[in-house]
Amino acid sequence: MDTAETTERPAETAEKKTVKVSDNFYTRHGKRWLDVVIALLALIVSSPILLIVIIITYFDVGRPVIFRQYRIGKGGKLFVIYKLRNMNNKTDENGILLPADQRVTKVGKFIRKTSADELPQLLNILKGDMSVIGPRPLLPHYLERYTEHDAYRHAIRPGLECPPLHPVDHQISWEEQFDNDVEYVERCSFLLDVRLLLSLIKQVIKPSGYRESGNRGSYREEEFGPINDFRGVNL
Repeated sequence: MDTAETTERPAETAEKKTVKVSDNFYTRHGKRWLDVVIALLALIVSSPILLIVIIITYFDVGRPVIFRQYRIGKGGKLFVIYKLRNMNNKTDENGILLPADQRVTKVGKFIRKTSADELPQLLNILKGDMSVIGPRPLLPHYLERYTEHDAYRHAIRPGLECPPLHPVDHQISWEEQFDNDVEYVERCSFLLDVRLLLSLIKQVIKPSGYRESGNRGSYREEEFGPINDFRGVNL
């Protein structure tokens, strides 16, 4: 797969592709052990930062500080993801919450840029809901939009991020992202995870914008219509 290509692949073509999920000692055992070790170390090291951000979040948007939401996990099963809140609860004249992009606070935007709002997901990793490296967990509404090929991205635990496996110089499309995720499922190995972990650290330090979703709409929007923005709904 060449992620630099921007042409969309037909859904029916993707469905015909045979996907062989990587099955080895690392994917069966080693990856989980590595996830626990990395998550524990990261939680210990980042705990002072997390505490500071929690306090800032409390004074910025109030309680609750932790944002919880259902996401799609391994095998298509739902789990509750944890993040720090960065939106207020402002409503329109009818009492309906404003769109998410209108409720993100200035402080929240900064925290998002640093990815500090995702630190609570280390708890998701320790619980076994997520992995360090893996396809990003999406909202349940995406399940009905998947092609058979796309669904293979849930053959393994979702992760904090699945950086591009090939060089990219643009904001990737949904199709490119899902193709990248499925290729990762096929190629998952210790060495690949180490490479992608280094790429993830680099992305946190110096964001490249390849995963910015602001202008790409909803996946297969022409066929199914836009997905309502539930990102601001806390459980």
